[in-house]
Amino acid sequence: PNSPGPVTIDRGLQPGTGTTDVILGAYYNNAINQNLAYFTQVLYQAAMNSSDNYRPGNSLNVNVGLRYVGLDMIIPQLQLNLRNLMRDTGSNSDNGNSGGTLLYLTPGIVAAVSDKVTLYAFIQVPVYQYVNGVQLAPYWIPTVGARYSF
Repeated sequence: PNSPGPVTIDRGLQPGTGTTDVILGAYYNNAINQNLAYFTQVLYQAAMNSSDNYRPGNSLNVNVGLRYVGLDMIIPQLQLNLRNLMRDTGSNSDNGNSGGTLLYLTPGIVAAVSDKVTLYAFIQVPVYQYVNGVQLAPYWIPTVGARYSF
């Protein structure tokens, strides 16, 4: 078969954007009662410049969640994660195939292994996905990790 030769990958799929971004955020948490707590987080990310005629779209992320804190080591959580992403701009962007709105339901657990080590596992399941044009959109997103506090 004939190969088309080297093909440039869409800038939106490449690691890094080549721009400097400003990220503004706020986080709040509080107890509802002795065993139940809630939290909310808002993050806004905006590209301050462009690189090689490409500027990534600004994004707004809003997260709200509940935690059950009545168990000793395990903290079950349930979150709603909303991401609204504007279209990329510039002559090297794929403007028609960028941007969209994604809403996920995210159950998970956090386990305190010791005073300094915490393990966590979450799975984001799409509730609503609207993307402009043709884009990759995941069926689900698993996240596992560990945190060490100094």
